[in-house]
Amino acid sequence: MNVTGKDLAKLLGVSPSTISMVINDKPGISAEKRNEIRAKIKELKYDYLLKSDIEQKNSTSIAFVIFKREGAILGESPFISLLVEPVSMQLRKYGYNMVVTYIEKDSAVTKINELIAGGCSGFILDAVEMQEDDIVLFENCSIPYVVFNNNFVNRDIDTVCIHNAQGMYKALLYLTGLGHKHVGYIRSRSPIRSFDERLESLHTYCQKFGLRFDERDIFTLPYSQVGAYDEMGKKLDKLKVEGRDIPTVFFADNDIICYPAMRAFQEKGFAIPEDISVIGFDDRPLCVTSVPQITTLRIPRYTFGASAVDLLVRRIRNPDLKPVTIQIGVELIIRSSTGPVSPKISL
Repeated sequence: MNVTGKDLAKLLGVSPSTISMVINDKPGISAEKRNEIRAKIKELKYDYLLKSDIEQKNSTSIAFVIFKREGAILGESPFISLLVEPVSMQLRKYGYNMVVTYIEKDSAVTKINELIAGGCSGFILDAVEMQEDDIVLFENCSIPYVVFNNNFVNRDIDTVCIHNAQGMYKALLYLTGLGHKHVGYIRSRSPIRSFDERLESLHTYCQKFGLRFDERDIFTLPYSQVGAYDEMGKKLDKLKVEGRDIPTVFFADNDIICYPAMRAFQEKGFAIPEDISVIGFDDRPLCVTSVPQITTLRIPRYTFGASAVDLLVRRIRNPDLKPVTIQIGVELIIRSSTGPVSPKISL
């Protein structure tokens, strides 16, 4: 006798729509509930109604794709590793499995085709290292995707990114309240669009607040803790010979480059924050283990990751909707690396 979905629903005590989602591998229920119902269908010997486990896994998979252009940012304590779990948790709520994979620029098209051929339902593209010429590699992709951790304003694509300008505004408002009027910046030598946005926003708001921010107060360093520490020390030695004033507060691209720069300041005799204040971005674990602890702009990791998942599922369910860009706000976390401005200092 042929068994219908309604028959199964009655036998298992669930709704016909739930049975339909399980049999047809459609999102809408949790992975745990899906697996429980599949197991019961197999016990009843009606497993011929189900796709194979391999088919079921592929058709409910979402790829978390990490794009590697140069690898410097992803190789040095990548922030993305802190976002994988929030993304995975949110995907499970929709009944999806997560597959994590890396794509390098030279093999991007081949890798995308492999994901599609493997039955992937869509992917979240971590684009932190991507530049404008990289995104074109994905424009003809036949499955839905969301760009994560970067913002291509002239492209019609779903995007979830950090509101960098909001973060810099919050930080400057706080620091001007402490009396700081001369601002510096510690930037990475690696080309990252999000870092560029932070620096550009700092320029804009320094002008708005009437703060001193000179090009010569931008210190560009290697994106590594050892390299940044060594080069910052050399720059400070050079400035000592020049004998000029330096800023009372330094922003940094992120916490990874902030920490070794702060150590270099301390090595050269500056007290933090009595002589110089420093502020990072991200709120990585090292912010609370460093001495002093680092003031930073916290990215809400769960909200950031979950928003990318929500936007992708929206696109999967409604492929004709207009693209959406979501900017995630950040929170200023005040710790002991920032304080009131001291009398004018010099090297």
